[in-house]
Amino acid sequence: MTARSMPWLAGALVGALVGCSEPDQFGLRLTWTAGPAQACPVGPTGVTSCTAIPMSCGARARLRIVDAVDDTRVYFTGCYDVPAGVDVCGLRELPIPAGVEIPNQMVRIQLLVWSTDALAEADLPDGADCPVSGRFDVLGYPQPNKDLQDLVPALGREIYFPVGQRELATLEMGCADVAQLDTAECRARSLTVDATVAVPGSWRLLRPDEAGDLQVSFGATVERGGDTLLLASQLTRLELVAGPDPRWQAELPGPIEGVRCLQVFEVAPGAIPVASCATAVTTEAGVLPVAGFWPDPVLIARVVTLVQAATGIEGFPPNGLVLGFVIDRNNQPVVGATVAPTFGTVRYPALTLDGWQADGTSASGIFVSTDALIGNRWPTTAPGLVDDGAARGGGIANHVTVVVVHMDPT
Repeated sequence: MTARSMPWLAGALVGALVGCSEPDQFGLRLTWTAGPAQACPVGPTGVTSCTAIPMSCGARARLRIVDAVDDTRVYFTGCYDVPAGVDVCGLRELPIPAGVEIPNQMVRIQLLVWSTDALAEADLPDGADCPVSGRFDVLGYPQPNKDLQDLVPALGREIYFPVGQRELATLEMGCADVAQLDTAECRARSLTVDATVAVPGSWRLLRPDEAGDLQVSFGATVERGGDTLLLASQLTRLELVAGPDPRWQAELPGPIEGVRCLQVFEVAPGAIPVASCATAVTTEAGVLPVAGFWPDPVLIARVVTLVQAATGIEGFPPNGLVLGFVIDRNNQPVVGATVAPTFGTVRYPALTLDGWQADGTSASGIFVSTDALIGNRWPTTAPGLVDDGAARGGGIANHVTVVVVHMDPT
C-alpha cells in the first residue's frame, strides 16, 4: 500500500497526502514547542506562535519523509526557499508536488530550517541549496551538523508517523537558534513599502474618510493547483498613515524584486478584494512606492454582470477578473485602443456597460479579461500613441486585478 501527494489544504495544514487504506488522507501541521528543550518565543497572549518568530533574513527549509529505520530509504525530500518576511508563518505554505508515493507504514517526517546567511558560511557541496539531511536527538529536536562546521538549524523537528492510521501529523517545531532568522544585518537591508490607493476614472487618491474601512496588504502571488492566489499568510498588512492623502506603509526585509501586488480589501460581507501588480523598483532612499486602486463597486458589479452574460458562468469569474484602463499622460481615457496581452484575451465594454464592442476601447478606455496570466505584459496601440510598457498583472482567484496602461505620444 502507498500514499500519494494531494493538493495542499488551506489553513494550518501544510499539505495533504492520500493513501489506499483508512484513514484515506493525512495532513502535516506545524506547532511550536513551549519547551523546556528548544523553547520557542511566545506572543502577546503568552502562547507560542509562528507570528512570535520574526524573520528579517531569508531562509531555506528541508522537508524529508524517510523510512522509520533506514535513512537511505527516502520517500520524499525537498529544499524550499523561504523569503524574508515579518515572521515564519510562510512555512505553512511549502508545497508537496503531486505524485509523491509514501508507503502506509511507520515513517519519519523531518523538517529543518536554516537562514540563508548561516548556510552561506557552511561548506555545502557544490550546487546544493541546503543540507541533504540533519541530525536529531532522541526527542526529535535538531542538533548541529558535524560535517558542516557545526551548522545549527534555526528550527526543526523529527517525528515518527504511522501512515494510514492517523489523519494528521503534527510537527511541534523546536527553536534551536531562531536568532539567525532575525539579525541586525538583515534588518539593515530593510526597506519601506509606501502605498497609495487611487480611484480609477477620477484617479484621485482616497480621502481620509474612505481609507479607514480598507485593509491594504503587500506581497507576491503563489501558484496552487493551477490557480494564481494571494494568500493571507504570504502577505504583509500595511499600516494606515493618517493625513490628507492617506498612505499605507510597512518595513520589510530587502531586497524585493520581481512582480509584487497590492491587495485592497474592504472588510464587509461579499466584498471582492482588488489587486494591482507591478515590477518592484526601490528608490535610493530605500522606499518602494506602490500604487493601488479602489474602483467604484457599481462599476465592478456591472462588468461582472456583462462577463456572466457573455460566458454563461455563475458568480464571480473563478480565475479572477482583470479590469483594465487605458489612459493618456493627462489621465484621460483613450478611445479606440487595442490591447494585446502576452497571454490571454480581452473584451471591450461599451461606454454604457450594456454590451461589448469589437474594435477597441470605448470612451471609457476600459478593457476586461478573464484568462490573462499573472505577470502579463499589456502591449497597447492607439492612433498617435504608444504604451510605456510598464503595465503588469493578470487574473488572481477571487480578485479584481486593476491594470492601468499609460500611453504617451509617439
